[in-house]
Amino acid sequence: MKKQDVFVILLSALVFFAIIFYIVYKPEKRETYSKVFNGISSSNVNVKLNNSNLAIIHSNKFYVNVDNEHLNVYKRNNKLYIEEETNIDSEDKNVYLYVPEDYSFDNIDVSMNSGHINGDGLNSSNLKINIVNGEVNLSNLNILNSMDVNILSGNVNLSGEVSNLALVNEGASIYFSGALFANNSIDSVNGKITLKLENKDTKEETHYLVYMSDLNNKLFTISPDGFVYYNNKVHI
Repeated sequence: MKKQDVFVILLSALVFFAIIFYIVYKPEKRETYSKVFNGISSSNVNVKLNNSNLAIIHSNKFYVNVDNEHLNVYKRNNKLYIEEETNIDSEDKNVYLYVPEDYSFDNIDVSMNSGHINGDGLNSSNLKINIVNGEVNLSNLNILNSMDVNILSGNVNLSGEVSNLALVNEGASIYFSGALFANNSIDSVNGKITLKLENKDTKEETHYLVYMSDLNNKLFTISPDGFVYYNNKVHI
């Protein structure tokens, strides 16, 4: 048998086994899921997620876009519900809530196990956030009546103008920049609290950095402007 014939046979065998290997072990093609929900605008929103992320984005109209097929989006009694099925691994999945820039909510209630909440320029009378482990980044807030935040661990970065802030923190890092009005409180077991606040009267900027775990249940007066830390609670 000629060397050329042997080469052709070996090459054919190599190609054959390469095809068999590709058929057996070829990577599974993953289709990208995306669904848009229109005609669901509401000033009252309730969001319940496992590990998906939530982003609130300005747009020219109100709609919801999701990349998680295990999410239910519906409107009932003039209230918008965004709910994720339980016991679903939804890491790196996202919910995008698009709203006009001048849109003002009455109530937003968000709860999740872990994930990120991001938004800029959110206007609402009331805002409630419950998160076990994750990150909250909300800038240029305008909260007129009340804002409740409850977090076990992670990071919370807030800025804007908020009335009646009630923040309960187990061990997250908290940062707030802006103005707080009416009655506000921060109850923190551990973690770092950073407040960069405008004086309500003079609008002068002040800055405070406190490690709540270092307070040891002692009475601390941080400033003559009424910032008092007592028993790991901040009353502003």
